[in-house]
Amino acid sequence: MKIVGFLHSTFIDYPGKIATEIFTAGCNFSCPTCHSRKIVKSMLQEINEDYVFSYIDSRKEWIDGIVVSGGEPTLQKGLEDFLEKCKKKGISVKLDTNGSNYKVLENLLQKKIVDYVAMDIKGPPSLYSVLTGKKGNAEDVEKGMLVVMQFPDYEFRTTIVPLQEKEETKKEKIKLEKLPTRWPTEEEIEEMARWVIKVTGKNNHKYFLQRFVSREEDEMLDERFCKYKLPKEMWETPYEVVNNVYDIIKKYLPNVATR
Repeated sequence: MKIVGFLHSTFIDYPGKIATEIFTAGCNFSCPTCHSRKIVKSMLQEINEDYVFSYIDSRKEWIDGIVVSGGEPTLQKGLEDFLEKCKKKGISVKLDTNGSNYKVLENLLQKKIVDYVAMDIKGPPSLYSVLTGKKGNAEDVEKGMLVVMQFPDYEFRTTIVPLQEKEETKKEKIKLEKLPTRWPTEEEIEEMARWVIKVTGKNNHKYFLQRFVSREEDEMLDERFCKYKLPKEMWETPYEVVNNVYDIIKKYLPNVATR
């Protein structure tokens, strides 16, 4: 596996666990609002797996979990082998994923080497190409939802991000940095919630809402969403926006919570 980030300990990224966390390089999405450019583009020095396991062994008295994040970890050819080693050491495994690589998720489910999956729901299907920078991936995400539900524990989560929708004509091309920026509408949030229920046939999922936080230009995957190119009021998702989204989703998904 290509590991390019290592957080020695985290008390918040794996519910109920004291965990260590790794970040793998590369992603099959190009979400404009992603703040992990150096991870996605594999611009950081690679970390040897042996170092990670050595650290886990040295802290085995209190580390009881590992979070495998990215990027998109399911792209890694060595993922299964890495997770099997983690399980042999007796630690619980949490996987962060965008859910689109559903065949890999199916394999991990069959192998019983993942205990908890956190799957990102980027937004409603009508906006998936805008939110992920890729076309035609909503159907794969739907298949991913159905697999994720079968793991021993799981959550769905959505980061409430600002939107810029590209609109170009042959006569006049609008410069991207000039496009209006907005938050998701009530109709779009409702579409997302209804979509999750329609695909999964359930409404009792653990569902978390997260705030977008803009960063420096060299950290954002798309520079349009760095601090200095967004209106200041959009550097972070306002709590008012989060609360509004929460109220809308709560009508459909009663177990929604904020982070």
